[in-house]
Amino acid sequence: MITEHFVTPIYQKVLDLDCSEIEKQCLEYRNQNDGVQATNVGGWQSHNINSETNAMQFIDDLKKGIFQGMKEIKLKYQLNIKSLEFGNMWININGPNDYNKQHIHTNSFFSGVYYVTVPKNSGDLAFFPPSLLRNYVHVIPDDSKKITKAVGIKPKKNLLCLFPSWTEHEVLRNDSDSERISISFNLLVK
Repeated sequence: MITEHFVTPIYQKVLDLDCSEIEKQCLEYRNQNDGVQATNVGGWQSHNINSETNAMQFIDDLKKGIFQGMKEIKLKYQLNIKSLEFGNMWININGPNDYNKQHIHTNSFFSGVYYVTVPKNSGDLAFFPPSLLRNYVHVIPDDSKKITKAVGIKPKKNLLCLFPSWTEHEVLRNDSDSERISISFNLLVK
């Protein structure tokens, strides 16, 4: 018998939101607000945004897509969670040569990213195995499918990704000549 444990689900689904309008609202927000320095190297990252304090119409529609994705994850992995709430949400705008360093999202349960604009070669999302497994990556064959050194997600417009907050990840360098816009968030168990 073989069983799986310590699974790291990475949910991906293309939503049907108006990315042109969301892009416009994100760029307007950047032009009117200072950003913060977090894991971003270059680029711009907003402070927390939410539908109560910002006139960004897309936030509620995006939250619906996120909660639907979490509903699917809860069913598949039999997670006994009564309800979730948003911890925070922010805009990322990475221009040419910008990237985000490897990190986790502390004090939350699931995290995610939604891609608004994705120029070709604007940086993949890379996930890494748990810290202790990294001590053994030299013995993992390169053609392993389930036990890997890293997993890359190629972003595309309207793609929503959800993952456990403890999953180490990074955003690779934007090698395009244009800006990539995404919206990241953290979910808390209520």
